[in-house]
Amino acid sequence: MKTLLSLMITALLLVGCSAIPTLPEAQARSYWKNRPVAQAVDHFGTPSEIALAPEKDWVVLIYRRDTSYVSREALGTYTGPQNGQLVHTEYWGDVVNSASCEIRVAVNRARQVDYLLTRGRCGGIKLTPSA
Repeated sequence: MKTLLSLMITALLLVGCSAIPTLPEAQARSYWKNRPVAQAVDHFGTPSEIALAPEKDWVVLIYRRDTSYVSREALGTYTGPQNGQLVHTEYWGDVVNSASCEIRVAVNRARQVDYLLTRGRCGGIKLTPSA
């Protein structure tokens, strides 16, 4: 019974921690709060999509960015006899790691940013303008 209870608490903690924003996202959220939407559009560009959030009376600007990257990785190995000797060979190649980032900017009726939310891998995206 104690084991089951501890597993449930651990699962709840892990699920709860996944909703905690990263530091850059929290800083960007604080930076953009109550700023004119024109500044956000100047920084992020034309939105990929525009949605409505009627329960909060928001217009949501959705930006999608491709954050894929290529890394050089070991693709395979071979260990065995070759020309009468034991050899170990590694094969390397480029691997494409696909990823994407979605940035949602919620705008209120006063045309000010109310909220910013990121989804996916947004580590390489500048969420705030350079100072």
